[in-house]
Amino acid sequence: MAADREALRRLPEELLPFALAGLHRCAGAPYPAGRAARAELVRQLRRLEEAGGERVSCDCGGGWRWEAAGGRLRLLRSPGSEKPLRFTYTLNVPGEVEIPELGVRVGLHHHPVEPWMFQGSPHRAGLALPLKPGDRVTVRNRRPGDRLHPLGADGSRRLKEVLIDRHVPRDQRDRIPLLCVGERIAWVPGITIDQRFRITGEAAAWVAEVETR
Repeated sequence: MAADREALRRLPEELLPFALAGLHRCAGAPYPAGRAARAELVRQLRRLEEAGGERVSCDCGGGWRWEAAGGRLRLLRSPGSEKPLRFTYTLNVPGEVEIPELGVRVGLHHHPVEPWMFQGSPHRAGLALPLKPGDRVTVRNRRPGDRLHPLGADGSRRLKEVLIDRHVPRDQRDRIPLLCVGERIAWVPGITIDQRFRITGEAAAWVAEVETR
């Protein structure tokens, strides 16, 4: 959301707070900037005009900032201020569930064991799950304190540590749809399954799959 700097400059001083508050409302910010933030913005704008600079940036609180450049004053979210992604869905098995936050569909179906299930796949996994038709599992993204026993590891580890070790970018870690059986994470797509749900001598397995819509 942006406003014309020259139009703001021509406003009577007592009307500027109302104009800036309107800019906040249009941008979706829940609260207008406080007096100290407005004073700092005015100070920086004056310095910009006097010194003939190109750009100023001013924090206005609540995860928002003003940026002035090219004759426009813009109200933007501060980096890292976006609310963390959070979703939880119930999947009745066998079946599928849509995850609109990610634009994907997660499915869980029963299939005969095949060789690929022992080799790993970024978008599907074969799992030995204690489920029967009509049961329910959960598909969610990560939560603080999540742990699992990665396949082949000596024991339980924090999910955060596993994702770091696998070089998953920070901004992608909340966008992984975790398949959970009860309180346990069974599958982290593209990363690992839990050792407790590995296939051993089963003739059939539950196949979990993530498909882009």
